[in-house]
Amino acid sequence: MKLSPSAYFDFSLEDWISDPDFQTYVFHPDPVSIHQWKLLFENYPDLKPISEEARSILISLNQPSFSLENNEVMGIWSGIQKEIHTAPTKLHFSSRLNWRIKVAAAGMVAVLVFAGIWWVEKPIKYIEHSTGNGETISFYLPDSSEVILNANSSLTYPAEWGAEKIRKVTLHGEAYFNIRHLEDHRPFQVVPNQGLEIQVLGTSFNVYERNKETRVVLSEGKVSLKFPKSNLRHIEMSPGDLVSISPEKISRKQVDTDAYTSWTRRMLILNETSLSEIIRVAEETFGFRVVVDESVSVNQTASGSIPLENGDEFMSLISKVFNFNFEKKDSIYYIQ
Repeated sequence: MKLSPSAYFDFSLEDWISDPDFQTYVFHPDPVSIHQWKLLFENYPDLKPISEEARSILISLNQPSFSLENNEVMGIWSGIQKEIHTAPTKLHFSSRLNWRIKVAAAGMVAVLVFAGIWWVEKPIKYIEHSTGNGETISFYLPDSSEVILNANSSLTYPAEWGAEKIRKVTLHGEAYFNIRHLEDHRPFQVVPNQGLEIQVLGTSFNVYERNKETRVVLSEGKVSLKFPKSNLRHIEMSPGDLVSISPEKISRKQVDTDAYTSWTRRMLILNETSLSEIIRVAEETFGFRVVVDESVSVNQTASGSIPLENGDEFMSLISKVFNFNFEKKDSIYYIQ
């Protein structure tokens, strides 16, 4: 963001749309730009309505396109004329017409052209965000919903949802969602594996999907879990619910949601948490292996909090908590 925050107070809608920094934020967001714009809107909330309108217009104008041969265009146009029983009409734009009218008129022409196309499908562009060892990122989806992606995870979604009936994303790993409720009540769907669909309207929840296990923790709102490929009944979740799904069983219980979302703050909250569970988190977050000697009990528990910033520091801290020694060789920690 090259301009000072105060400069945006004088921006018209057209200025927002043509601003290069805002365009980059809309189409190619990164953690730095997301943080900058989030701070701007938090400090100056009056700027948010016009920015959201500009965002919607930019996304609607950035439609994928394809080309047709001249004879194909003429054939389509001839067919349209026969269907609507009218002669070709020429469109004239006055230089005084504002850009909105031009865009609207161009949209009407596009509708006429696409009305004659039956077998050509518009290609779908997908965006994928992924993280590595010890890395978390935050970003916004096309509907302005916020996602925080945990380490060694990936999220894939269409670049534009447009008129799709469902806003759908595919998750591998773990992510926290803060979903925006749209005026048309369009549902939001997370697909963490082939046998589960998580559907919401607007809410905050955490989804974990690794090693054939899926866990959904609901912080706010309502979530519906559906199993389209089985005869299992839908599960309607309430705030504080944890639903765990594995090939062997499905369980549901009330939990302290902060313990399951603390990773978004780069912390691991322990509440009589077993050493085996802590080791699992370490391996999934930092990408290393941990080998435990038989003399060390993995069932012992601890409470408190541990930073998730660095793998070596993490292992050093838990060694003090559980009073064991460890040795690192390559990317393997040996606990003795």
